[in-house]
Amino acid sequence: MKTRILTVFVVAMLLLVGACAKNVYVVHPGAVDAVDSRMYDALLTWNGALTQAKADFAAGKLPPSSKALINNAGAAYNTMREVRNTYRAAKQAANEKDAAIQVARWDALKVNLVKMIDEIIRLSIGFSEARPATTVEAYASL
Repeated sequence: MKTRILTVFVVAMLLLVGACAKNVYVVHPGAVDAVDSRMYDALLTWNGALTQAKADFAAGKLPPSSKALINNAGAAYNTMREVRNTYRAAKQAANEKDAAIQVARWDALKVNLVKMIDEIIRLSIGFSEARPATTVEAYASL
């Protein structure tokens, strides 16, 4: 189940990036590169989906059992936002001219990365345990 969720997520991200690649893509101002900009786009979309899911839940359009899935999706969103922030920091550290500062930044990033991987694993387990069988069917009927 964890592999299936991860596979669906990776395929969705690849489709998003692939869809952006077919058009002329304009990098957001302030982005460190196109990957950072696309991660920002994905997070905007994810945030919109979470907002809609919360509204649907509050309006009673989703079963009570979907609350855990929405909460896990929110936690995953926060983790992916941290991944983007870490990516940005890594790109900025790579451009640092002072080698000692660069090494210190990379060391801090490695600790952060290990924490994020642990959180992603924890959330993957949470998704497989929290997903009620009716959640997908509830969205399919909308």
